[in-house]
Amino acid sequence: AIGTKKEMMNDKNIQRQTESDLVNFCAQQGYERSGSITFPLTSTEFKLVFAFLVRHLDREYQLINPRNFPEEVCKTLREIGYPAHVSKQTFQTLGTQHSWPSVLAVLHYVMGRAKVIASVEDHSNLHKIIFPNRDEDGFEENSEESEELIMHECFIDQFSYLVDYFRICG
Repeated sequence: AIGTKKEMMNDKNIQRQTESDLVNFCAQQGYERSGSITFPLTSTEFKLVFAFLVRHLDREYQLINPRNFPEEVCKTLREIGYPAHVSKQTFQTLGTQHSWPSVLAVLHYVMGRAKVIASVEDHSNLHKIIFPNRDEDGFEENSEESEELIMHECFIDQFSYLVDYFRICG
């Protein structure tokens, strides 16, 4: 699907939407320079955005060494499981017409992973992730709680009751 995503990134409308999503996510997550992001990214801005996104996956991630950042980006992508090969030349020619779709596909992938981590860290969304409210066909329902969440809460209540019962009788 990543190869398909890269091909889709050649579409200017998809590029603009992805760029907009990237700016919005960065702003929501506190990226200080989100208001000044312009596309295609300069190498300096790419390093900052890439590091910001990767830090959602690895809090210890450091800014990329300017001398060999293309190699470091490729190494980081392998480490986080990027499912396609991207050559270091892609990151040496960031803003060119032939490189930008690949760079944007990489940022889209890393942003997707960062969004998952951010939503898991937001405990208010945890029940929605663990117990999605979907009908039998997999479509989202409008009711407040899923059947699985209700069953889970009943199980927890019964388990707590039994623990208390055996503690008293025990």
